[in-house]
Amino acid sequence: MPASRVFCCVPVRVGALAIASLLCVLYFASSIVMLVKRQGLKDWATMVQAVDVPLTDQAFDGVYAALVAVSLTYTLLSAYGVVAIVLRRRKLIQIYHVTNWFFVLLIMTVSLAYWFYFKVKRDVYINDCQDLQNQGVTPNGEIYTPVAVPGKNMIAGGSDKSHCISLVQTLVIVSGIVVFLGNFIQLYLASCIGTYASSLNWEYLHQRLQTQDIDELADRKASIDISARTN
Repeated sequence: MPASRVFCCVPVRVGALAIASLLCVLYFASSIVMLVKRQGLKDWATMVQAVDVPLTDQAFDGVYAALVAVSLTYTLLSAYGVVAIVLRRRKLIQIYHVTNWFFVLLIMTVSLAYWFYFKVKRDVYINDCQDLQNQGVTPNGEIYTPVAVPGKNMIAGGSDKSHCISLVQTLVIVSGIVVFLGNFIQLYLASCIGTYASSLNWEYLHQRLQTQDIDELADRKASIDISARTN
């Protein structure tokens, strides 16, 4: 028999409804933020620097559209889950359960891929940071120019990159904690929804068995009555 509670003490149906509602609100909010901050994100992603090759407008538009589409679709899916749980329709909840796992695994894969890319390319971001720092106020009015290395991107000038190294390393660690913790929470929430779907399936099968037993008893009684009348 599936667990009847989630989060240790919350009834499974109440927990599943709360989870679907929370996911709907969170992903709707993230969709709104991405739509409102589109130009700022585009300016940052396509910013031209002497030491790096930025995203093209077409590449940014593709990535941005994909992220917004996933966020909005997951928002609609969560709203569908809320309706399915309120109506307590077993088949609708089963569809929500399976589709929710698909999106959870998709989001986990994409977020981990972005984090590993960020981690592998941290030297590039340190170089970007140094170039931006050189464009600001430098000690003693020194001016640093990028250094050309054959076969590689331009390297930002300046010998002291400790600030940028520390900043990027901190961002790698913090973003890693957020990505892994966030995905762990989403996996647990998806398992809670799966627990509710399993409990409905178990309840449905139990009711079918009870109905079958009642039908068998009725058939036996009918056959006994027929036999008694015949005798």
